[in-house]
Amino acid sequence: MSKRGTIHIDAALTNYAVNYRNENFIADKVLPVIPVAKQSDKYFIFGKEAFQLYDDKRANGKESKEVVSWTVSNDNFFCDVHALSDLVSDEDRNSADAPIMPDMLTTDRLMQMIMLRREYSTASKLFNATTFAGYTTPLTGTDRWDDFANSDPIGDIEDAKGKVQGAVGFEANSMIIGVSVYRKLIQHPDLIARVKYVQKGVLTLADLKLLFQVENIYVGSALYRSTKEGQTETLSKVWGKMALVYYQPKSTPDLKVPNIGFIPTWKIYGNKTALVEKYRINTRHGDLVDVQAAYDVVISLAASGYLYTTVVA
Repeated sequence: MSKRGTIHIDAALTNYAVNYRNENFIADKVLPVIPVAKQSDKYFIFGKEAFQLYDDKRANGKESKEVVSWTVSNDNFFCDVHALSDLVSDEDRNSADAPIMPDMLTTDRLMQMIMLRREYSTASKLFNATTFAGYTTPLTGTDRWDDFANSDPIGDIEDAKGKVQGAVGFEANSMIIGVSVYRKLIQHPDLIARVKYVQKGVLTLADLKLLFQVENIYVGSALYRSTKEGQTETLSKVWGKMALVYYQPKSTPDLKVPNIGFIPTWKIYGNKTALVEKYRINTRHGDLVDVQAAYDVVISLAASGYLYTTVVA
């Protein structure tokens, strides 16, 4: 039987490519990003004078009782510069098949890496028992939310909301949970039982907001490679098996209400809080793509949050 030979040469599909990336970052949702003019500066911390109960009765002919209605202290932030670069060589650019556009792909990947580090830094501060020392409880044994027969997630959240209100005067209105916690909560029989007659036994994020009586629930689902280059690849979750219940102001910034924290971002690049540069390196026969951002992650008032650790096994 005669053969015609090779009549097709494998080519990359132009409308499909396997591109690993994180779907959703939540750092700038859970903490406000505040552009700042200087790399380091101070922020104000107001006292609790508003909670002082004074004897304010004024006798006839007497002056009003004079009090100190507010005090203020301060703390510092420092925006470290975070920068990554990668070379796009002439060879890569000229030999790349569609849909690969090396310059755009390199820029996108570098920015993703910068944002992943910021996400990790934010999670490391917020999902941290040391940060919330005095405002945290580890759930153990039957209290863990994956013990469907015994645990009481709604009771735990209500308890945390009460503790936040008792510490700062505002009831907690927001939650941050790791995706592992979210997947257990939407399977919890007690929660499903409360909505099964209207939702057919399927829980959504909106249902959890209603059940927990909070305005916001942020689910951290980002992944990072926790092994070194050359080792067997392991992807780990940025946001662990914890739940943070906290008060989030409706407007930002607002000096009149407690803020759990913020992300000061240095406007080192004019009015921009990030910089992407590309410049020629003739000796390397390519263009270096450089991405930079300068920020800090500040937890300014831990008392406005309450952290549950080891929420699920």
